[in-house]
Amino acid sequence: MGTIPVAGSDSGDGIEESILAISFSNKGSRYICSGGTGQVVRIWDLQRKRCIKWLRGHTDIITGAIYNCKDEHLASISLSGDLILHNLASGARAAELKDPNEQVLRVLDYSRISRHLLVTAGDDGSVHLWDTTGRSPKVSWLKQHSAPTAWC
Repeated sequence: MGTIPVAGSDSGDGIEESILAISFSNKGSRYICSGGTGQVVRIWDLQRKRCIKWLRGHTDIITGAIYNCKDEHLASISLSGDLILHNLASGARAAELKDPNEQVLRVLDYSRISRHLLVTAGDDGSVHLWDTTGRSPKVSWLKQHSAPTAWC
């Protein structure tokens, strides 16, 4: 199928990182986002086969990244328990939130029907449902899992 960026091309940033998160946008799947050890979320244009946007703010390895259902925002999580909401139109950070238990975050998913609802889970087994218009989880289920939560 190919690689992004195309092997041997001048992609402009010489990326050397391990990717731990990748997600398609919801509209037409022209764009994907990725994140990992580089601590930067990258937006890739699959048609042009190049990185078109860099979203910064994390200070640890990114473990998840996902678009909301309208492709207006992108949420990303990290090993330090940070949850960052990025505004895709401006590239600015819309919000910087922290897991209430400061757990390592490993699972992230936006609602398919509500652009402001997302869920996070991580190593302490707690699950949090966030309304992204607020600064704290709307509902939390503490230590529901006896082992770290993983995406399957």
